[in-house]
Amino acid sequence: MHTARLYLPERLSRLLPLLLPLLLAAAVLFALYHELPRQKTRIETPYALSKITVPNRIGAIRQTFIVREDAFCGIAVKITPDSPQPGAAVLVQLQDDAGRVVTRQTVALAYVDKSRFVRVSFTPVEHAKGRRFTLELRPAQGQWMDGAVFYRQERDETGYRLYLDGTQQKGVLAFRTVYRSSRLGAIYNGRFPASYVTLVLCVIAVSVVLCCLLFGLLLKS
Repeated sequence: MHTARLYLPERLSRLLPLLLPLLLAAAVLFALYHELPRQKTRIETPYALSKITVPNRIGAIRQTFIVREDAFCGIAVKITPDSPQPGAAVLVQLQDDAGRVVTRQTVALAYVDKSRFVRVSFTPVEHAKGRRFTLELRPAQGQWMDGAVFYRQERDETGYRLYLDGTQQKGVLAFRTVYRSSRLGAIYNGRFPASYVTLVLCVIAVSVVLCCLLFGLLLKS
């Protein structure tokens, strides 16, 4: 009984034990690259939207809500510019359930895309799931007549309250929450800095290369 053998050129047969580990390592790194931490947006606006009528005398819009997941790292609000005055801007402030300011940013209406939600990103808030946060919108200067249109949904949900200067309104502000996410949940779940993730990926890649090199040397011998 004869066993079939695959004959390769001598030069290629010498390089093969080295090429295989490199190709495998490249494949592993490529796969891990696609699993790096990323952001995902939770859509809080599955219902029809209606404009919020904001009198000029109103100083602020406040929306309380409950965070659905950990690693809360951003919020996106539906704001449509409506012939804003030059320099008009909206001050976006987010507070946690202890009253601490998570972020305070100014959004210039001149740069707002009418077809998109305005996203405000910040350092991920760890262990945020189930906690109550308060989103506050107010004119950075002047009044609301400066050209900002906001939207709401006609729905009622526990922990979600919409206020115009302290007076509760019907519905919920049109907004979305953003979370740090990755399919590599066992390695990265939003609770570790990106440097730790990079270190873990490097260790995995080096281990794969060493194992492949050892396998190649065994084949060569």
